[in-house]
Amino acid sequence: MVRAKLLYAALVISVAVFYVLYIDSFPLVVLVCLLVIPIILRTALFWLHMTSGSELCFRRGGCRVGESVPVTLLIESKCPFSFPRAEAELTVRHSFSRKCETVRMKFPLQARNVTRLTFYVTPDRCGIVEIRVKRLRAYDIFCLFRTNLRRTVDTTTLLVLPEPLSLPMQDGAPPVEQPDGERFSGKAGEDPSEVFAIREYRPGDQVSRMHWKLSSRSEELLVKDFSAPIRKNCLLYLEYHPVKDLLTAETLVKFSYSIAHALVGGGYICDIAWTDSRTGTVQLHKPETLEELDAAYAALYDSLYSLRTKAQAAREAFNGMPYSSVTVLTNDADPVLTGFLTEDLQANRRNLICIGQEPPALSGKDLALYCVDPAAPSLDLLIL
Repeated sequence: MVRAKLLYAALVISVAVFYVLYIDSFPLVVLVCLLVIPIILRTALFWLHMTSGSELCFRRGGCRVGESVPVTLLIESKCPFSFPRAEAELTVRHSFSRKCETVRMKFPLQARNVTRLTFYVTPDRCGIVEIRVKRLRAYDIFCLFRTNLRRTVDTTTLLVLPEPLSLPMQDGAPPVEQPDGERFSGKAGEDPSEVFAIREYRPGDQVSRMHWKLSSRSEELLVKDFSAPIRKNCLLYLEYHPVKDLLTAETLVKFSYSIAHALVGGGYICDIAWTDSRTGTVQLHKPETLEELDAAYAALYDSLYSLRTKAQAAREAFNGMPYSSVTVLTNDADPVLTGFLTEDLQANRRNLICIGQEPPALSGKDLALYCVDPAAPSLDLLIL
């Protein structure tokens, strides 16, 4: 732009010198035009600045690692003039891997029109991806002046979830009685003392649940669904001590999400919890759908680097809450956590999954210990 201004100034000076030397009307007209054009260009750019707006748009909801997500930058111009040159600079910051990328685009702006610029974000790690418009400018036709376009929404975030792993899991923990509440009203359970509903037979249903009298009266097989409060209720408790190795954190998130995805997708009651050391409170989420599960992991990413078990807060949060099974995932099983797992949690089944380290020496017939290597993650049979 400096070069264009120097050339334009040289042109104005040349025309002025030509007019002084020859005193003619034509160079005078050209000189006046050259002096008026910058004023017109500045006015047009000011008009564009006052009537423009931009917004970042993309598909809502979470995406998977390695999935390409189209992100569109919408630029609205109500100015009656077109501008052949404009440029945008955006930053794409991956919060999990702390990697930052820059996207630059050049484009024209049409008069009284909406310009759509689309680029693709392909995250290679899970976490939160922040997309921010760093610079949005337009230039006049001679590149003498420029103006910043107004940004209505210049920052947005994209939730990146891990691809669920196919882990060997077995439904083997006995169900437990659940407290009364809205969450369990209207849900079938395992209490044979009361029939919750009658429905059609589905492959895999137990023969003992067949309602033979009603089935004999109709042309189809009918099955009894028993009522709550006896039901499977699983707890996933996460603990992460910040380390430089991002692979360890990613493995912990991936394993926990895979277990929760299988439970929620299978219709089980699943609680996900962690202690946020910044506030000293336990964050407890009760997702009943996969959409609610994704929202829970958005909150988990926000506090991932401050997860640390505080025994008193955990005891107060889970006091009197029975679980059929509890699975704790950690990368540093300290005595506070192991004591909380073995002594303070009411559960028929307990699992301790250590990421990147050997599990401590604990014993118990209902306690299973697992070690996961982040470089080659695998898991033996997990009973929930």
